[in-house]
Amino acid sequence: MSETVQLQIGGMGCAACAVQIEDALRPLPGLARIRVDPATSRARVDLDDQAGNTLERILREIRRLGYTASVAGSAGAATERALTRRAALKRLAVAGFGMMQAMMLAFALYASEDFRMDPALVSFLRYCSLLVTLPVVVYSGGSIFRAALVQLRARRPAMDVPVGLGIGAALVASIWNTFAGTGDVYYDAVTMFLFFLTTARFVELLSRHEVGTVTEALAWLLPAQALRISDGRTGLVPVGSLRPGDEIIVNQGEPVAADGVILGGESVFNEACLTGESAPVRRATGAPVISGSINLGTSIRVRVTATGEETELAAVLRLLERSRQAKPRLLTLAERVARWFSVAVLAIAALVSVVWLMIRPEVALANTVAVLVVACPCALSLAAPAVVAAANTALARLGLLPISATALEQLTAVRHVLLDKTGTLTTGRPEITVQHLRAGVTAAKSLAIAAALERGSSHPLALAFRLHEAPEVQAVEVRETPGQGVEGRVDGRHYRLGRAEFTGVSGAEGISLADADGGLAQFIVQDAVRTDAREAVAALRALGLGVEIASGDAPGAVASVAESLGIARWQARLTPADKVARLEALQGAGSPVLMVGDGVNDAPVLAAADVSMVLRSGSALAQTAGDLLLLDNAWLAVPRAVMVARRARQILRQNLAWAAGYNLVAIPVAALGWLPPWLAALGMSLSSVLVVLNARRVRP
Repeated sequence: MSETVQLQIGGMGCAACAVQIEDALRPLPGLARIRVDPATSRARVDLDDQAGNTLERILREIRRLGYTASVAGSAGAATERALTRRAALKRLAVAGFGMMQAMMLAFALYASEDFRMDPALVSFLRYCSLLVTLPVVVYSGGSIFRAALVQLRARRPAMDVPVGLGIGAALVASIWNTFAGTGDVYYDAVTMFLFFLTTARFVELLSRHEVGTVTEALAWLLPAQALRISDGRTGLVPVGSLRPGDEIIVNQGEPVAADGVILGGESVFNEACLTGESAPVRRATGAPVISGSINLGTSIRVRVTATGEETELAAVLRLLERSRQAKPRLLTLAERVARWFSVAVLAIAALVSVVWLMIRPEVALANTVAVLVVACPCALSLAAPAVVAAANTALARLGLLPISATALEQLTAVRHVLLDKTGTLTTGRPEITVQHLRAGVTAAKSLAIAAALERGSSHPLALAFRLHEAPEVQAVEVRETPGQGVEGRVDGRHYRLGRAEFTGVSGAEGISLADADGGLAQFIVQDAVRTDAREAVAALRALGLGVEIASGDAPGAVASVAESLGIARWQARLTPADKVARLEALQGAGSPVLMVGDGVNDAPVLAAADVSMVLRSGSALAQTAGDLLLLDNAWLAVPRAVMVARRARQILRQNLAWAAGYNLVAIPVAALGWLPPWLAALGMSLSSVLVVLNARRVRP
């Protein structure tokens, strides 16, 4: 058994910081697994429950590395983020003020040769520049030097090492020349570089916090207390004390504390917390309400059906954490490239220093500093994580929750869309008509037996039957065959409910109920098509995607839905194996496939697809097999997600091309002595800001 904890980490600069933290913490006893997300500065740690003080050791180690840490989802984490932003803003202000003062003094020093300034005054201006620069280096740049030392001790140099060496070398040389009264000083370049770097990191920090806001906000939706009715009296109790069966009152403007069913009253609710749909929905007596939704109307009474980890909100949070367990291949590759690039920069800088010491020793330091500064791998490290984070934020705003690390990458390659029908293209609220009853069997009895057999299933058809439940009719030894039907014993008799071939009722259209003596009833199920499905299918076609339906329903029902949506290719009466076979045929023809489904019988094809989307109303097994969870069941999010993925791929290529091209040009120019340190600082910082701002264009 293990415990999972989410930590909010402050002071991270880029993906290299995430690698550094993971490598440092992994050997700690009691730590089963760690995954640091550079996009949101959060760490997921799996603890061995036998090590009681592991969490304290982890927090101490993170702080020893020069970062801050607190348990995510707590008030302390929110305070930590606010303090981190405030501290970053202070560092930026100090660096900006120091840069302006150093630049004014530098202008006077540059003019001293032309105007034959008194050497004593020149020396005084240099000492003034030193006094202005030291606070900038110590306060605004202190975290860089601390991180560089940690990286060197761990023998894993990242971006802070070349940056720290460049700043340190320029500062030490300037101090030496100031006291010696000869040579050049680089105080203006040092302060300017720190200002630009601090600005770039402040922009990155704001971007990371914004990314985390969309998904982390889910954890803050529940109120701390609820108004519970007990023995005819009402009183405030902690939400954690609620149990299924309790009755609570939800007043206007308050969030619902737990999943439940409305016992009295009618109101409208904002369910954007889970669905992403801003339009409120109306709920009347007997209708379900979800935890975290906001009551916008009058007060209502609710009977609690699920609390804590059993609520829909908790299920979404678990899926969200699952998506953070594995790193996308792009991020892993970016981290490795940035690490080796840092080593290469140090080697190039050493070579440049040696060559210039042999040719012109007086410019060796300036050219070496320029190489170290201009080649800082910030832009390269941020190129992929910034785009992935922005794209996941855009998907979340569309009502899509990535639950697989590879979902975004796979979505860009999709060429064909395979769709389930029942509960996916249709509303999932079918109406049942009873036909062909056996003599002596009433419609109510046949529906009650069917409802008892379907009681444990979450398929939309099962939910339709369960509306006809009778408390006195109970089924035992129930067993479901995905794509075929369900069987079990009711009052000692064995019944089967499902397809004609499953129940043994020949020639039946729709769903049949049979016992050992043959067919009892035939049910015709009609389900309305979702209102936005036709527009979504048209949008998918406009993106150049092939669209077809693969359903286990009867041919007549599938043909009707296909015709209403304008889908020419469809297949009916497919078993789960048949759906997988059709998927493999498309993949064999070179078409990566997006599968959209919701039921238990869709789980195999969802898992086999290149990328899959599952409706939130779908079964738990289907959600486990999917790559993306469609929170609000809004079909227009499907083509928009493909558009976001394609745009993300385009912007990622732009970022990588810019980062690579910038370094290929800037490093040789700096090595040849054509790039002064201050201009190198400007170029490095602008390149980092550029990739972050460019990544924000992913949003639709």
